[in-house]
Amino acid sequence: MDAQTLTKFNLFRKVVEDFVPFTDDEWDIFQSHLQILPLDKKECFVEAGKVCKYIGYIVSGSVRCYHLKDGDEITSYFSLENEMITSYKSFLTGMPSPIAIESLEKTEMVVFTAQSLNELVSNPLLSLKIERF
Repeated sequence: MDAQTLTKFNLFRKVVEDFVPFTDDEWDIFQSHLQILPLDKKECFVEAGKVCKYIGYIVSGSVRCYHLKDGDEITSYFSLENEMITSYKSFLTGMPSPIAIESLEKTEMVVFTAQSLNELVSNPLLSLKIERF
């Protein structure tokens, strides 16, 4: 793993550890499930009507969450650097997302998938910590 990726993962670790601390061995397991996801300006992180694939931590950039009402885009909130973002219900249930999440600028995120979350929860060393997180 290159130094830039490791730095981004460590930024995410600091956020996670606000909720629950990890030993280095535990973090190595968690980190093996992380990916870097770059988004161009106006690229969708989540498309309305599709299943949300990731939970993301914004390393750089910003996104907006919106839904359509009578053909108009209604922005509900913005997320900036050092914040987590997802369409949580869609991510957990596998149902289509009622919202869209779109980058406002070139954005980079640390992400993990629902499959990774399930694997981490099933890991006896991590299950309680991941459930708490």
